Formats: sequence, structure tokens, C-alpha cells
Amino acid sequence: MSFCTACGRPSSGPVRYCTACGAPFPAAVGTEAPVAEPPASAPPPPPPPVSGQYPDTVTVYRPRDGGSAAPPAGRSKAFLAVLAAVAVLAAGGGAAFWLTHRHQARPAALGAQAAATSSVPQSPATRGGPATRSAAAGTGSERAEVAQIAPEIRRSASARTTVLTATGAVGRCTMVPSTGISLMNQAISQRQVVIARLGSLSVNAIPGGQVMLADFKRVLQASITADRGFIGWMQDIQRKARCPVRTSTDASYQEGLRASARAVTAKKEFLALWNPLARKFGLPAFTASKI
Repeated sequence: MSFCTACGRPSSGPVRYCTACGAPFPAAVGTEAPVAEPPASAPPPPPPPVSGQYPDTVTVYRPRDGGSAAPPAGRSKAFLAVLAAVAVLAAGGGAAFWLTHRHQARPAALGAQAAATSSVPQSPATRGGPATRSAAAGTGSERAEVAQIAPEIRRSASARTTVLTATGAVGRCTMVPSTGISLMNQAISQRQVVIARLGSLSVNAIPGGQVMLADFKRVLQASITADRGFIGWMQDIQRKARCPVRTSTDASYQEGLRASARAVTAKKEFLALWNPLARKFGLPAFTASKI
């Protein structure tokens, strides 16, 4: 039980003021914490700083009655806490604005950069344009042009085989000259067909292609001259009606040998250009004794 300090009367229960004289008790009765009465007139909180930064000076609390008393300690702490919260929110808002603006501006910047990149002319090699396609087509064209020469070389080689068969059999007297002459004429026809085919081939994609074709034509022309010389030798055998006829003293045979030597020189020059291309594109290489 508590007693009033003013009149001494005991309290009649958990009351804050004396029921006899109205004086406040020094402490509230009960287990709850005392509740502080609000001040008669609380000053309005100051407006937050407009700039979002901490103010240069702290607003001084002054009561409305014009007194110079400082604000209560608890209220001063609360006021400073409010200021700190406002500053944090302002700083956070600025950071959020910066982040939002940055992330919104980045796609726009990337779009502008992409547009600028697309507007810059690119070289054909960097964008897979005509130069790249032309290079790939050039390699394919070179392969195709080289490949179309290979069958003509095989025809020339076949003609040479025919010539070797005829001259060898007639020289051993195992084939009559007329048969040998017929085979030689077949070889000449084969070589002439090859010359005509070479004239219709395009070799613009082959480095040195025209020179290579010219060498090949010289091979065929010299070989035809040699074939005709050996036909003359066979005609000499046929005319003299005796076999064999000495090749060392037969003028036609010797003319055939000289033309054959010129053909061998042309063959070596031609094959010096052909064989590297053949190895490059997986085609057959040859020797001078095979074409």
C-alpha cells in the first residue's frame, strides 16, 4: 500500500493521483512500466532536406513559449534518429536511381553500339561476303579445271602404249608393217583428239595454267611427228619386202627418234607443272616415259 506524500492518505488501489487531494503519487502501483505523459505542446518535426544530403546545421529545438530550454534527451535522440533515417533513405533512393538508370541506359547504349557497328562497312573477309565466297569458289574452280586435264593425259598415255606395241612388234618382225602402220595412225588420231580438247578447256583458275597447256600441246605435237617418222620406217620395211630394216641407217626412223627426244623435253616441262597440282588435289602423277 502507498501513501500520498501530500496529505498522507493511503491509496485505494492502483491509481496515479490521490483521491483525497489530487496530488500525483511518486510511482505508479503495479508491475507495468510507467507511461510518460505527452508534452503539452510538441514541436512539429522539421521537414526533410530537399537535396537529399545531410544538413549543414542541426535545427535547434525551441519550445513555442519562447523559452530557451533544450529538448528532452529522449526526444533529441528520436529527432536525430529521424534525421539519420531520412538521410539513409535519401542516399538509398539516390543509389536506387543510379542503379536503375544505369541498367536502363545500358541496353540503350548496347543498342546504339550495335547500330553503329552494323553501319560500319565490313570487309568481305570479316562478314563472309563475296571475297570469302570467291576464295572458296576459286579453290573449287581450280580443282575442277585440274581434274578435267587428267583424262587427256590418260589418252596421251594410251596412245604411247599403242605406239610402243606397234614399233616393238614390227621391229621384231612379229607384226606385219601394215598392221603396225594402222596402229600408229590410231595413236596419232588419239593425240589429235587430245589437242582439240585442250583448246576448249578453261584454266583461268590454275596458276600458270596456260603455260601448262602449251607444254602439253608441244608434247602431243612432237609425239605425232615422231609417230609419223616411225610410220615411214615401217613403210620402208614394206617397200623393201624384207625384215628387219636397220634402224640406224633408216632416215625415217632417225627422224622419229629426234622428234621423240623433243617430246621428252616437253613432257618434263609439262609434268613439272602438272605433278604438284596432281598431288595437291589427289590426282595421278606421271613420268615422261608414261605419256
